Formats: sequence, C-alpha cells, structure tokens
Amino acid sequence: MPPNPRHNAPLPGDGRARVLITLALGLSLLLAPPAAAQQAPEPPQDSAPPSPPRGADATAQPSPTRETRQARGQVVVTGTRRAQAREDSPVPVTVIDREAIDASGARDVSELLAAQAGVELVPTIGGTGVRLQGMDADYVLVLVDGQRVAGRIDGVIDLTRFTSRNIERVEVLRGPGSALYGADAMAGVINIITRTSDEPYEAEASLGYGQRHQLEVGGRAGMRREGWRAHLEANHRQAAGYDLSPEDIFSTGSSYNETQAGLGGARELGERWELGGRASYLVRRQERVDAGASRAVFDRLNAYEDALGSIYAERQGEGRLRTTATFQVFRNQFFYDQRHSDALDRYEDSRETQAIVESVYERPLSDTNILTVGVEGALHRFDSERLRDGVGERDRLALFAQNEWFLGDAQQLVLMPGIRLDLDSQYGFHPSPALSVRYQVFEKLNVLGSAAMAYRAPSFQELLLDFENPAVGYVVRGNPELKPETSRSFQLGALWRPLEQVDVEVNLFWNELDNLIGSTTSESAGADQALVFSYTNIARARTRGVESMLRVRPGKGVRLELGYTLTDTLDRDLNRPLEGRAPHRVSLAVGADRLPLGLKANLRAQLTSERPYYFAGTTELDAPDTAPASALIDAHLWRDVGDHLSVSLRGTNLLNQGDARFLPIAPRALFLALNARY
Repeated sequence: MPPNPRHNAPLPGDGRARVLITLALGLSLLLAPPAAAQQAPEPPQDSAPPSPPRGADATAQPSPTRETRQARGQVVVTGTRRAQAREDSPVPVTVIDREAIDASGARDVSELLAAQAGVELVPTIGGTGVRLQGMDADYVLVLVDGQRVAGRIDGVIDLTRFTSRNIERVEVLRGPGSALYGADAMAGVINIITRTSDEPYEAEASLGYGQRHQLEVGGRAGMRREGWRAHLEANHRQAAGYDLSPEDIFSTGSSYNETQAGLGGARELGERWELGGRASYLVRRQERVDAGASRAVFDRLNAYEDALGSIYAERQGEGRLRTTATFQVFRNQFFYDQRHSDALDRYEDSRETQAIVESVYERPLSDTNILTVGVEGALHRFDSERLRDGVGERDRLALFAQNEWFLGDAQQLVLMPGIRLDLDSQYGFHPSPALSVRYQVFEKLNVLGSAAMAYRAPSFQELLLDFENPAVGYVVRGNPELKPETSRSFQLGALWRPLEQVDVEVNLFWNELDNLIGSTTSESAGADQALVFSYTNIARARTRGVESMLRVRPGKGVRLELGYTLTDTLDRDLNRPLEGRAPHRVSLAVGADRLPLGLKANLRAQLTSERPYYFAGTTELDAPDTAPASALIDAHLWRDVGDHLSVSLRGTNLLNQGDARFLPIAPRALFLALNARY
C-alpha cells in the first residue's frame, strides 16, 4: 500500500510483523511485576468481596483491587477493561446476562439486542448490524472476549453469526470507546463474552424447527476439574429466503445454511498463572435472486468462512497481567450468475487476515488509585480483486492507559482519565483521550459524565477500491488520501435505585462528527460511459439525544423493562436529518416465570417512529421519502419438564411488519424447540 503523504510513512514492508510483535511482547514483559514482588497491602474491610476461584471466566474475574462498594449487581469489564459492578462503572454499559439470554429465546446476538434501549438493529446487504447513538454499524466496534472481530461486509459485522448458545453475556458500551479500544469505536462497543465450564460435567443439546423451513440443531459439552477446564460446541442452522415484494421475482431476504464449531479451555500453572485459549470455525452460505441493470436477473451466492484462534496467559499477584494473542481469517466468496446469459457473470474471492497481540496490566497504586495500562500490536491484511493492487496492508502499534481515582471519605467521587496512542502505518500518530466521572450523590443515586475523542479509520475498500459493476452500470474507485473520521462526544447520565425492585437509568449524549466519508462523482460520464464514483471526506454531522430505561421486578418471577430513546441528528453540510434514523424508539420487555401449568413467558417489543430517506438524489428537507412507523414484537413461551428437559415455542415479528424498501426483515414465524441439559 502506498503511504499517505500527509502522514507518517509506514514501517518498511520487510520485518514489520516481527517489529510490531517484538515491541508488543517486550512491553508486556516490562509491565509484568517481578517474581519477588511484595504482596499488595490488604484492603480495608469495606472492600469488594473476594475473587471467585481460579478458573472462573477469565474475562470476568474481579480484579485484585479495591472496589468502591459491595458488588450487588451485574459484573462488567467493557467500560474500564477491569471487572467491576455495573453500578460502579463510570460509563454507561448495558449487560445482557445468561439468565436474560435464556428467557429471551434469542438464537443469536442480533435477536438479543432487538429490544434494548439505545440499540437499533439495522438490516443491510452485509448482514444485521446495530446503530448506537444515531451512528451506523461502521462506527460500532464488535469484540469477542475483548478482542477485535474481523469480517465486515459493506461496513457491517453480521451479528447473526454469533449464536446465543455459546454466550455467557453481552455488554454494550454506549458512547465512544476509542480511548481503550482504538479505531471503529466512535459510537460504542459490543463485547460478546463466551461461556466457560462451571460444573464437573455439563452438556446440553437442542433441536428446533419452524416456519420458513427454519432448522436448528446443536449442542455443547464441558467439564471442569481441579486446575483445568474445557468445553466444545457445535451448531447448525438453516432457513429459506423470503420475498416482501411478490409482484416481481426478486428476493428480499437470502436463504442461509450455516455450520459452526468451537472449543476452548484453560489450565492453571501454579498458584498465579493461568494459560488458556479457544478456537472456532464457521461456514455460512447465502442465496437470493437480485435485479441488475435493464431488469437483468441474477442468482446471487455469498459464502463466507470465519476461522479464529486465540490464546492467553494471565498472572495474578500484586497486579493482574493478561496477554492475549489472536489470529483470524475471514474469507468471503461472492458469485453473480446472470440468467440466460453469462455476459455479466462475476466471481470474487476476498480474504481478511488479522493478527493481534495485546497485554493489559492493572494494579492498585493505593487504596484509592487503580492504574490500567496496555500495549497492542496488530497486523491487518485484506486480499481482494476489488482492490487496486489486489491487496491492502496496515500495521498498528498502540499504547493505552487509564487511572481511576476514588475521592472523598466514602469514595463518592471517581475520576477516570484515559488516553490511547495509536501509531498506524497508514495514518501515523493518532491520540484518543477521554475523561469519565462518577459521583455518588447518595447511596441509591449515581451521576455519570464523560467527554471523549474518537476516530474511525477508512476501510481498505474506501482507500483502495477499484471496482466496476457492469450489471448496474457504475465504477467505484478508492481514495488513498482519505483522513480518519473523528468525533467529540459528551455524555451525562444517572443510575437511580429508589427501591430494591426498581432501577432507573438515564443518559444524555451529544456527538460532533467531522471528516465523514461519503461518495462523490469523481469524473464526468459521457453518454456511453458508466458513472465513476470515489470517496472523500466531505461531511460533518451531529447526533444527540436521550437514552432511558426503567427496570421493575414487582413480584417474584415477574420483571418489566421499559426503555425510551430520543435521537436528534443533523447533516451539517446539507442541513437535514441523517437518513434512516428514527427520532423516537420505545422498547419493552415483560417476563413471568410462575404462570399456570408451570409455563414461563417473555415478551419483547420495539416501537419505532417514522424515518427519513433520501432516494433519487433528493436533498431538500421537505422532499424526503418517509419510512412508516413499525412495531416489532417477539414472544417466547417455555416449560421445564423435570430437571433436564424443556420445550419452548418462539414467535418472531408477530405483527408481520416489514417491506422490501424500508424494512427488509423476515416475516412472522413460529419456532418450536426441544432442549435437553445435564
């Protein structure tokens, strides 16, 4: 890849991998405490409860540090990179734990997030992504066990590829996370934390079938012994496509056929060290019928494979050091087969490869001061016929640090400054600072505030694309001169527990975005020429609004969650709202565990107001196309039969919402499943 002349030149091609990995490993060794390090002073009696036994979920172990209050709720790690109670996090984080996953009946992460306040699902040609705080899926970083995930298609990490069976919990950080996680976290972070084995022996299996020929079969098994644990899982899912515009022969949604397998484990090495890892492989095939220029008909096939391996080593002592190495390959094959002709047939094979080595070290400097520092080295390569030279490469070295200060006699005030310094072979040096504050007004009320800067690096496609689509009649060329998109963000919120059974959460946000990347006509097109588009930094935008959630448990086995999100967006250059953003969204979840006949039920709904779209080149505020309001409702009903068996019935999109133009989602369907566990 040629260097960007406006920024620092990249490292030389030969030896870049060795240099970055050596630096990352070297710095991680420097961060490690010496073998003869003094033991940390014992915390006061009001400190956090003791850590769980070694071998518990490595991503969720409480730190060997002082907590501000007795942890009474959900544990989160995404907001600060260290385990703490959600109430103590200085940044807004939503947690969907294993109990909520089971109650929802959701089969993948996209369904888990469907009715969460502040989270909006966005179906695209690249899969199902999410929109946070009015910003698209391009600006949302997806992690698995804290590690960056590859495989964006059209800017989207398809959340349907993460099955819920293998997930312990999902944490959603709303607001910029670049100070800890780097690029692509302008809108927030979704951290998918996988399950580990908690019992000497455990196993579960399920078989389900539903409308649209939906079939799901899978299982999971694990074991735990003194000093080690292991687990494995396998799943197969398939469903027929669907068509929301029966007046033509073109498809709205693809059929799919997916198989996934994975394994993982960990081993204690002495009293302080633990070594573990995981590996997974997924293959998915999607087919549909598409329309081209002059109403040509194409049979479209997408087949992608995702192979991932990760190992970690963790040391606990005076501080906690965790070093993780991850390698992932994502291959996407695309085939366009024109019916009754081969003139416009096209086959593409692209591969994205990334290798990341990361070390994070946390240590209490005193009873009121906790330091977290880290180093990350990453190698990223993208091979595709669409790119100008067939390949794009990017290397990154990053350092990040944050410090939590607990002030006041009762540690009522927490200040958490943080910064990340990225050295990118394409963009040179890029800092991402942040400051978060939490103030305990009284025992039941916490006020949160934060200010941060974040950025998104242009994709390889935006930089180096050289693509012609004769089926539709256009050419797209990348722009290696693109600058990163940046944002300045501010948040102010509160967590209030007026009663033991009632939680109220409110968060106000304001994001200013600069250098947004958009497409523009880069060359004049003659009468017989295809339109030529390119990318450029042309846009400025603002998103602001309110996210609110009320959680109530009025009685035993009954739970209610009600959320409301107000989103106000503005394209500052065109003086109009950003398209596709709904100003108002209401989410609702109701659960009951003690119904007659031993039944349990869960109902989820999301109500979305009208949304503007600007098709056919409309630019005036009074001339948008408007997507109608929608109401998406899912229901889950199940019954346990003894201790080892359950039967469940799930209904999705019960009001049969959706249309091919504005809301291309699957029609109403029922799904019956049998689940066995040991």
